Amino acid sequence: RPTLSFPPPPSVSPSASPFARQPVMGGSESKQQFRAKVLMLHERDVPASETSFWSGLWTLPQTTDDVFSNVTPSDIREIRTQRGQNLVTLLEELLNRMSTTLHKDVLHPDDIAATTNCVRLLTRILPFLFEDAAFTQRVFWGEKEEEDLPPPPPPPAVSGEEEIEEETDEPPPPYSDAMASTEALPVPAGEGLAKRLLHTLAKLLFLPAYTLSPSAKKEGEGETGLLWEAGLGASNVVRIGGQVDVRRMEALRCLLVCFSESLLVSADEYKVWNNRWLQIACAPDFPHAHALFVSLLNVVLGYDPTGWIPYSSILHSDMREDLVDLAAQVLLVLLDYHHPTCRHTAETLTVTSKADEPNAPTQPRPEGETEPESPEQPLESTSGKSVSNIFRHFLCQLKTKSDFQFIVQGLVGLLNNPADSENTFLPGSLKQIRCYQELLILLWKLVDENKAFLEYVLTRCDVTQIVVPLLYFIYEGREDPTKVGVIHICTFVLLLLSGEREMGVALNKTFNNELPIDLPSFTGNHGDLLILVFHKLIVRKEAPEKLQSLFNCILTIIDNVSPYLKSLSMIASVKLLNLFELFSSPKFLYAAEHHHHYLFFLLETFNNLIQYQCEGNTRLVYAILRRKELFERLAKLPANQHEEQHPEKKEETEPPSEGGPPQTPHRVNLSASSVPRHIEEDGEHRRFVATPEWIRTWKQQMPLQTIRRLLDTVLPKVEGLCTETEVNDESQVVNFLQTTTLVGLLPVPHAILIRKYQPNEYTSLWFTTYIWGVAFLRNQTPPLFDGKQIKLFTTGQVP
Repeated sequence: RPTLSFPPPPSVSPSASPFARQPVMGGSESKQQFRAKVLMLHERDVPASETSFWSGLWTLPQTTDDVFSNVTPSDIREIRTQRGQNLVTLLEELLNRMSTTLHKDVLHPDDIAATTNCVRLLTRILPFLFEDAAFTQRVFWGEKEEEDLPPPPPPPAVSGEEEIEEETDEPPPPYSDAMASTEALPVPAGEGLAKRLLHTLAKLLFLPAYTLSPSAKKEGEGETGLLWEAGLGASNVVRIGGQVDVRRMEALRCLLVCFSESLLVSADEYKVWNNRWLQIACAPDFPHAHALFVSLLNVVLGYDPTGWIPYSSILHSDMREDLVDLAAQVLLVLLDYHHPTCRHTAETLTVTSKADEPNAPTQPRPEGETEPESPEQPLESTSGKSVSNIFRHFLCQLKTKSDFQFIVQGLVGLLNNPADSENTFLPGSLKQIRCYQELLILLWKLVDENKAFLEYVLTRCDVTQIVVPLLYFIYEGREDPTKVGVIHICTFVLLLLSGEREMGVALNKTFNNELPIDLPSFTGNHGDLLILVFHKLIVRKEAPEKLQSLFNCILTIIDNVSPYLKSLSMIASVKLLNLFELFSSPKFLYAAEHHHHYLFFLLETFNNLIQYQCEGNTRLVYAILRRKELFERLAKLPANQHEEQHPEKKEETEPPSEGGPPQTPHRVNLSASSVPRHIEEDGEHRRFVATPEWIRTWKQQMPLQTIRRLLDTVLPKVEGLCTETEVNDESQVVNFLQTTTLVGLLPVPHAILIRKYQPNEYTSLWFTTYIWGVAFLRNQTPPLFDGKQIKLFTTGQVP
């Protein structure tokens, strides 16, 4: 199972908890009364007719801490085991009280307080009920019918075009809960309390005078009046906070807990397991689905942590950030849901080659390998196909320029906040957000799911504003074992972006920013920054295995953008040669079966820069000429590893460790599986031993022709210049190379090959695990889940 490391959680105390801002329970007597009622649930069966007993459970507490401190996990487990009927009655009474609030025309303060306490009690007890699968099945998925709910309106048809829609003078249509001409997948039979609970929470999230202003539109009068904040869908929504935000947080936290049954399923079981709670929530008939999607997105992307004066976050508490965190987590959990029948079933090979020029040949596939079928994308179609997730459908249907502008502006501002907060004249004067991991996952979902958004980011925005914070997170997290997942997400986003030509072209923009990181000083472009950051990540001492699994993706990114980098700085050129020296050493090459792939990536990078951008990359040419012995050594590499020094340690040919996503091998002109090699058994470990046949096979296919021709034709001229004129300054040699034409000297340029990311079930499962890992770690105050019961990943504390 994936291992999730995290710092020790803070202790829950009234002074430390964000919920302590509310008034505390009225004295020790009321606390004792509430605790006495909880203990009574242990002692005897309490019938539903004792209304005074049940009403006391939601009238006595006044804060979240009151509920969490007086209802302990051991209480819930003992009552579930010995007095299970009491919990069933409690669930029904809580839902009845919440439904009463929904049907009232005017809400009184007592109604609001009672409903909020009902939500808090549900949030507290549900995670511990899920631990008993039989109890959960009987209570939530029995044959008990839910209350009559109004049928969903027939969904209107929506165009499936992916082009960005231009703005018109006509007002936007009102939002509805079902925007696609699709039908939902079958909802589980016998939904019992589950659907009633989820639908009730959804309605509470958009109840006037509870989570909306009292003047908000009633249900059935349109969706635009239900939005929480301005942004997508509306620009004139007045934001309200205070206790309204607290009640929104309580309802969102309860929704997150309802979906948390995923935590109790192992990663292997999850591949074929269906979260029925999420299936109900992601169905087209879920109440206020579109309003919820837009509101969550607006809350997250509309958040501004800057404040009106320096140190404003210290002068007053920011409850708004707590709402942003929960909104982001609930949104990501909803967007991540895939019905098992719609999950990707592609093979582990997830990077394919695509020629950038018309009719150019693609890389041949290994013998016996066939082209994988494109995984079905049911959400991107609006032509009557089933929709397993209405929220993913809404995400794919974002098309307008104004929507994309709002999203990009919010993402850029928030993703740059961690670097900006560390780069101020007044230390600590700018608040640093906590939800950058959620934002990175949201960015991934947007560029992966919505092709129109990806096109907008690459063609109509400055994509370097997104690239810079991604590189900052990679560099900043390279020494922190708890941030391995952040590095993986950033690398995946860069891999997806690098598959487009516009990304490589954009990296030629001059880099003038100042980042709070310890990089060598350079004058260059964003391509230089990318190479320097990746070099630091690869060559760092004691690189963990979880990061070594990313080397393939990192070199793929560099290879993809290399044909478009017009001018690399001298320091970036030297760093590329340093990587080549590392990966071409016999000790490294013979250590694992796939290590020669890294050489192919770097050689293709050199070839791209020389053949397509040689005029501006004379510094790289100079660096290659200076390190000619590296290429000569590689060309003379013996076919028998025993002629060289034996590697001190052999790497296993097992998949990367479970803490990171699966390795993403690229397609080369040879198949390691078809090449003779030897595997030695050493106890429980399998060690790879290179054979002469294995070495000869890939060595014959190394693309060294361009480098050899460069060394044969240009090196003698440079050596002659240095001998005749006694040149001892590298700038003079670089100037000489700029005046030397290589036209007619180098081989005919090859076709530009771009390796693109394709979704697969392994990365999908990794993202699911990571999303829930973030949700678990970020909900320690109050603690929502018991880490000892989690099966989706393993948890451990970092000293």
